[in-house]
Amino acid sequence: MPTGRRSARASIARARAARSGSSASATIVGYGADPEWAVDTVMGLVDDGAIAVRGNHDNAIGTPSETMNAEAQAAIEWTRGRLSAPQRRFLAELPLTRQEDDRLYVHSEAIATRRDGAMCSDTPDAARSIAAHRCP
Repeated sequence: MPTGRRSARASIARARAARSGSSASATIVGYGADPEWAVDTVMGLVDDGAIAVRGNHDNAIGTPSETMNAEAQAAIEWTRGRLSAPQRRFLAELPLTRQEDDRLYVHSEAIATRRDGAMCSDTPDAARSIAAHRCP
């Protein structure tokens, strides 16, 4: 079994042991040599009740005009050609945020959740993110 799959499965097992459900925070694609498996795995987790949110690399799969650094852009171009239409649609339809009770799930930071990835420091999400942050 490839190392990436072994690592992902171990992370999933730890998440399931820690709580009744699991979450799969993005970025799902953009790193690793098996994007089809990664998307299929997360699709299955979501079907089983896991929470997944769209990350910037996931967003770039469906947004050809979105650009990244040269290495990331090359990975996105390669990945885009490997994924099926249903896999690309799944990524495109993932929410940027998901709120559940007192938890807000995002990729990276709540202040960077606009569709274009721009910082939204004047939004209520930013205030909630800052208020929720606890320094050790």
